[in-house]
Amino acid sequence: MTEESNAYHTSDYLLLWYLNQATVKVIVLICALMTGSFTYAATYYISPTGDDSNPGDNILTPWASWERISAPRWSNILQAGDVVYIMGGVYQSPHTTVPSEVAACYWQDINGDPGNYITIQNYPGENPVLDCSNVAIPTYPNPYIIIMLNCSYVHVKGLHLKNLRQVCCDQGFSRGFELNGCSNCILEQIEVDHIGGSGFLCIESDDILYKNCDAHHNSDPESTGSQGAYGSADGFSRSNTGGTRCVYDGCRAWLNSDDGWDNLLSNGDITFHNCWAFWNGYYEPIPGGGFICAGDGNGYKLGPPMDNSKSSTITRFLNNCLAFENRYAGFNQNGIAPTGEGTLYQVYNCTAYKNGSADGDCQGNQFWYDYGFDFGYIGVSGAKAFTFKNNISYDNYLPHPFPAAPNPLGSDFRYWAANTNNDHNSWDGFQQTGGIYNLQWANGTNVTDNDFLSISAVGMDGLRQADGSLPNHDFLHLKSSSALSDGGVYVGLPFTGLAPDIGAFEIKAATGLNLKLFLQGYYDVNSSKMQPVLMNQNVGTKMAETDIITVELHDPATYATIATANGILNNDGSVYVGFITALTYPYFIAIKHRNTIETWSADPVTPGNTPLVYDFTTAANKAYGDNMIQIDSVWEMYTGDFNQDGFIDANDFAAYDIDASVGVSGEYVETDFNGDGFVDGNDFPIFDVNSQNGVHTIHP
Repeated sequence: MTEESNAYHTSDYLLLWYLNQATVKVIVLICALMTGSFTYAATYYISPTGDDSNPGDNILTPWASWERISAPRWSNILQAGDVVYIMGGVYQSPHTTVPSEVAACYWQDINGDPGNYITIQNYPGENPVLDCSNVAIPTYPNPYIIIMLNCSYVHVKGLHLKNLRQVCCDQGFSRGFELNGCSNCILEQIEVDHIGGSGFLCIESDDILYKNCDAHHNSDPESTGSQGAYGSADGFSRSNTGGTRCVYDGCRAWLNSDDGWDNLLSNGDITFHNCWAFWNGYYEPIPGGGFICAGDGNGYKLGPPMDNSKSSTITRFLNNCLAFENRYAGFNQNGIAPTGEGTLYQVYNCTAYKNGSADGDCQGNQFWYDYGFDFGYIGVSGAKAFTFKNNISYDNYLPHPFPAAPNPLGSDFRYWAANTNNDHNSWDGFQQTGGIYNLQWANGTNVTDNDFLSISAVGMDGLRQADGSLPNHDFLHLKSSSALSDGGVYVGLPFTGLAPDIGAFEIKAATGLNLKLFLQGYYDVNSSKMQPVLMNQNVGTKMAETDIITVELHDPATYATIATANGILNNDGSVYVGFITALTYPYFIAIKHRNTIETWSADPVTPGNTPLVYDFTTAANKAYGDNMIQIDSVWEMYTGDFNQDGFIDANDFAAYDIDASVGVSGEYVETDFNGDGFVDGNDFPIFDVNSQNGVHTIHP
C-alpha cells in the first residue's frame, strides 16, 4: 500500500454499508414481493416499567430487561430488519444476587443481513441508562455490562452504560461494552463511564464501526500486577489476532486511568477519524475534586499487529484527530510484534497539545514518553518510513530546553529511525544517530498561542450536538490569519479555502457553494460519471473523487477576483467549496481546472448563509456565452487547455505529444485528458476536435 493511501480508508467501506442500507432494503422488498416470500420486520419495546413476560411487540406491553431479546438466557427473537426500541429511564442489572454472573446484558448470535441490519436503539429523543451501581463488588473476574458474542449486521445506538465496579484484589477488571467474535456491526452514540476497567473492548471482530461514542471516567483501582493500580483501564481497547477492519469516527476518550485508546498487538487495519483523546492517565476520585496521577496516559496507543507479515503495510490510519493534556504521549507507536517488527503508520491532519507531565511516573520521575508524537523508537528497520502530513504538535512537555543532547526527555515530536515521510507538519523533528540527537526536517512552523481561536479546553467534555456529533468548540481551531491556514498539502481529506489547513480542524467556511459540473474529457458515458482521476494518477484512492478544481468569485461590475477557494470534484459532478469570509453580494462564479477551459456562470449569483446551489450541467445557458458541450443529456466544460492561456490550440499540443511519446502513466499530469491514468492516443481525439473548433474561454 502506498503512502498516499486513502485517508478515510476503511471508514469509506463501512460507512458505505451504513448509508446504503435503505437502498438495499428497497431491492430486498421488491424481490420478496416478486417471489411471494416477504416477511415483515418486527418492532419491539423495552421499558423500565415493562415485564419480561410481556409480548414486547407493542409499546403498551414492553419488556423490562435489555437482554430479553437474546440468548443465552432467553431464546433468540430478532430477525434481519427488526428494530428494538429501549425507552428512556434508568435500568439496573437483573443479576445482582448471583455473584458468578458474567454480564448485566448478554447478547449472543443476533444476526441481520448485509442490507438489513438489526437495530437496537434508544427510543427517539429518550436516554436509556443501564446503571450497575446496584451490583455488589463482582466475584467473576471479568464482568461486563454488555457483551455481544458472535453477532453480525447489528446497529446499536443511543445507549448509556455506567457504574460497574472492579473485582477485588487484582483478579480481573470490568468491561463496559465488549464485542467478541462479531462482524459488520455499528455502535453509535454509546456512552460508557465509571467502569472498573475499560469502556469499550473489541476482540476477534471484523468490520466494526464506532460512531460518535464516548468513554470516560474509567479506572481500575484494584489492579496490583505489573501495571499497578489504575494501569489497565482504557477508554477503547482492541485485542484482535484475527480481526480485519475497525473504524473509530467522531469518538472521545477522556479521564481513563490508563490510555484513551490501546491497540497493542491488534491485527487488521484501524482507522481513527475526527476523534479526541484527553486527560487520560488520571482519575478523579470526587467529581470536580481534581485529577490524580494514575496509569500510562497515552492519548492513542496505536500498537503493532500480532501478525509480523504486516510489518511493511500501513495498518494504522489517523485523520483529523486531537490529543491534548494526556499524561504521557499524545500519539504513540507503542511496541512491536512478537517477532520483533512493527507496522506502518499514516497520520494526516492531527494535533497534539500539552501532552506530557512533570509528574512522570507519579513519583516525579520523568518518562521518555512525554511527546506530542512518539514513533520509530522500537522495531523499525532503517528503510522503514512512517508518514506524517499536515500535523501540529505544540507546547508538549519540555523538561529542559530543546534540543537537549544526548537525552531529551520530552518534545513535540520524536522519531528514532532513519527515514520518515514528513511533509507540511508544524515541527522541527529530531532523530537518534549513534546516541546523539540531531535536528531534522527544519522546515517547521513557529506555532504560538496566537495561531488559535482558543487554547482553553473547557467544554471539550461537554454534551454532544443534537445529531450526536462532537461539541462545537473553538479550542485549537486556527485563526484565518495563522500561517497554518491553507498551509497544508492535499492528502485526500476535504478542505476549505485554497489548500488544506495544518492540524485537526479546517477553518469553518463563512460562505459555501454547492456546485455541479462535468469536465468533458473525464466524463464516462457508460456510467454517466467522471473518472476517478486522482486515483488513476496515484494522488488518492477514492473511487468517488475526480480532481481538485479552483472556484473564483468575481465582482459583476469590475470583474475583479473577490475570493478564491479550491474544492474536491466528485465523480458525480458535485463539489462543495467554502470561503472563509462572508460574501453576500452578487458575484460571477468562475471554474478553473488544470486542463479545462475557464468557464463562468451565465449571470452573477448571490451566496448566503446556507450554501448556494448552482448546476452547470442542465443547459448550455448555465455558462456565460453558452460555452459548454453537450454529451448525452448533460452539458460539460471543454477539455484541452493544458497551458491555461484560455485557448485550446497548438500551444497545448507540444506538452501532450512529449508525454504520450514516452508513455507517461500513473502521474498527476494535465496531459492525461481523459483521466484514465495514461497519456496515449486515447487522449488525442478530445484535444483534436476542440482545437479544430477553436474552443476558447468566454467571460465578461
